[in-house]
Amino acid sequence: MINPGTSDANPEMSRPGDIGFGYFILVAAQLGLLVAIIQQFKIGEITGFVKIAPLVFTGFVIHAWLPRSLRLPFFFILTLAGIFLLLDTTSGILLVALGLLLIGICHLPVAFSKRIILLLFAGVCLAILRGWVHTPWSSLIMPILASMFMFRLILYIHNLRYEDSPASLWQRLCYFFMLPNVCFLFFPVIDYKTYLRTYYDDRPYLIYQKGIHWMLRGITHLLLYRLVYYYLLPAPDNVQDLGSVVLFMVSTYLLYLQISGLFHLIIGVLCLFGFNLPQTNHLYFLANGFNDYWRRINIYWKDFMMSMFYYPIYFRLQKWGKTSAILISIPLVFLCTWMLHSYQWFWLHGTFPVTVVDGIFWGLLGALVAVNAWFETRRRKKRSLTGPAWSFTTALLRSMRILGMFLFMCVLWSFWGSTSFNDWITLVSAAGNSPVMDYLIFLLLLLFVVIVGVIAQFLLSRSRSASSEKKYNIAGSAVPSSVLALLLFLVGMPEVGTALGPEAAEIVASVRNNRLNKQDAERLEMGYYEGLLAPSSFTSVLWTVQAKTPDDWVNTRESDVTTDTNDILLYELVPSYKAIFKRAMLHTNSWGMRDKEYYQEKPAGVFRIALLGASYGMGEGVENNQTFEALLEEKLNQDHSGMDSTAYEILNFSVGGYTVSQKAALCNQKVQDFSPDAIFLISNTSEIKWARNHLIKLIQEQLDITLPYLVSIKEKAGIEHGMSWTEMNKRLQPYDEDIIRYGYEAIVSCARNRDALPVWIFLPKTEEEHPEDEVKITQLAEEAGFITITLTGSFSEHDPDLIQLAPWDKHPNAWGHKLITDKLYEQMGTHELLQPGDG
Repeated sequence: MINPGTSDANPEMSRPGDIGFGYFILVAAQLGLLVAIIQQFKIGEITGFVKIAPLVFTGFVIHAWLPRSLRLPFFFILTLAGIFLLLDTTSGILLVALGLLLIGICHLPVAFSKRIILLLFAGVCLAILRGWVHTPWSSLIMPILASMFMFRLILYIHNLRYEDSPASLWQRLCYFFMLPNVCFLFFPVIDYKTYLRTYYDDRPYLIYQKGIHWMLRGITHLLLYRLVYYYLLPAPDNVQDLGSVVLFMVSTYLLYLQISGLFHLIIGVLCLFGFNLPQTNHLYFLANGFNDYWRRINIYWKDFMMSMFYYPIYFRLQKWGKTSAILISIPLVFLCTWMLHSYQWFWLHGTFPVTVVDGIFWGLLGALVAVNAWFETRRRKKRSLTGPAWSFTTALLRSMRILGMFLFMCVLWSFWGSTSFNDWITLVSAAGNSPVMDYLIFLLLLLFVVIVGVIAQFLLSRSRSASSEKKYNIAGSAVPSSVLALLLFLVGMPEVGTALGPEAAEIVASVRNNRLNKQDAERLEMGYYEGLLAPSSFTSVLWTVQAKTPDDWVNTRESDVTTDTNDILLYELVPSYKAIFKRAMLHTNSWGMRDKEYYQEKPAGVFRIALLGASYGMGEGVENNQTFEALLEEKLNQDHSGMDSTAYEILNFSVGGYTVSQKAALCNQKVQDFSPDAIFLISNTSEIKWARNHLIKLIQEQLDITLPYLVSIKEKAGIEHGMSWTEMNKRLQPYDEDIIRYGYEAIVSCARNRDALPVWIFLPKTEEEHPEDEVKITQLAEEAGFITITLTGSFSEHDPDLIQLAPWDKHPNAWGHKLITDKLYEQMGTHELLQPGDG
């Protein structure tokens, strides 16, 4: 076993068992606990890291005891195992083959310029596959392939030209095929030279313990991110005053914890296999200036941009003077960053966004970093090996700079997440609704933060000299990590949450599930508003979900099964159409319903139900005979509960994305012509926001609003074509309940005009609902004259993963529709709706 006190860091010391059995057990025990936490909190569930984590543990146990010469080949094989664990065989083979092809091009025995041309040609071909020519496998493997090669290939080919000592085949393969890359598409840009230089450049047990430390920090950041994402980040609709504006800005900036957490987790895993890579982010929330911020946040990206763009530009411009070189080269670097951000977005998401908001964000940040860098070159700093002595004035100024930088980045980050400058101004202007006292309280809070910062600096200065004299001890490093990991594991246990009380249990339960928050869940479900509400940042969980969504998995309006109507309905299902939709066969009848054929005139002895719903009623992602409408009709006809009725018919008028206003219009245009005996209206807690967005869409597309109550609400709200989505949304919010109330009354009126029974059915989503919204919308339905049925609890006792279509689509699968059928049939019996004669 290697002596912990030795200073020898020669990589050649690495040999079988060089970690020592005691250190191995210590590291392996911590890693096992971290893997348990990853499984418990479902870290990286959507990306597949939950499946890879046990492979990481098993791989580390074997890898740590292999001879040095076998470790890189083993890591490469381990990466291949991860690829085939997450992908099907064909996709895995294509991914590896394309990767090897790109590496092979770099080493062709031709002139370097010709290799560059071949790589560019290959990149264009792959870009066509990514953006325009969709194949069954391209959307699955192209983002992973791009994550591995889009930036690392630039660094690799650049360094290959000036390579002094050739790297081994395994070093080259492992540089691109890194195990965590199979799961995480947004991957740190690892420098090729740093990768080679740091491989086992220190004692193995120190590198492994460092990996444990980074992994634990990454997990902690990700769990903190979930708390911010679920409980602090307000929906734009709820930003109404100064407090909510500040909360929105701060929590939006705190979402960067997701990227920081993922990067720490990735580098931590790589350290476990000897890649002693440096830190990716360093206390970025404590930056005291723009240059300091650039140095601390996403360090790998900063190093990449400096080596590939800044230094070449700077040295070319240095002949014009140092000041000119700095003030020109840094903004150009940020311009390149903007374009490369869009380039990265294209490969991972399929589109190349170039927006004014992005331009302002990167342009402003680049200009400020340039000015800050120029200012720093003008100052002369006295360097000291011991560091500056603590003083109240210095600490106060530093605390104020840190707070000012943090607040500025909160403002700038919230702007970057907006769809337009006008939308951001509309949101921020809500702060004007607050009284002067709120502003005074806010200033006092800032003063308190500054004072806390001063005290913290004083305490750190007192402890720094004592801690600097301590020698590193692996056990001393492992104990805090083990204690924190054990606490996280205990907190994640349902029994512990229950013991802490119902509120704590609810928080723990929500953090244990890797789910979308309320507003992102609604964005995902309302597919045809995606262009307005799509996430613009890698910090969005919705982006992660959509990045995993196959290209053939489109929403209802974007699919071939619908056609635009250019009226209040916006679109409808194509009659007599048959196609694959969300990988299930969907066919419509001659009336444009997703249902079997029916006569328009109701046959004698039939009790006919018209079902008005959206995506759940339409049955997205399941076969026609698997929808709850089809199952319920079959069940009713099999068991009449002793009634004399000859038959039941349920006509499915549901269309994915339809709101209450569209259903009201559909009821008057088409439903009443089929003489239903009952009209079943399906609803959920997203109804209010959906209806508001539908009215905005009608105004934006300048379509005729035929429902009188919508015309009246539009006039009262003072909205018109040309306003931003955010402005119209803000003006319509006070009329949310009116839209729903009048829509419900219109459907009840439509039913009664045909002597049909109006029935309102609350159908929860496959994930948790919001009780307060359910109560509100149920009350509106009762007041409108509906018989109300609630199916709350239909999914509560089941694992969401077992009843949902896919991680990127929360609609119920065939089993979920079976659960809806059973619950609805039971409630119909309770409400005595299984008696057609009485209806």
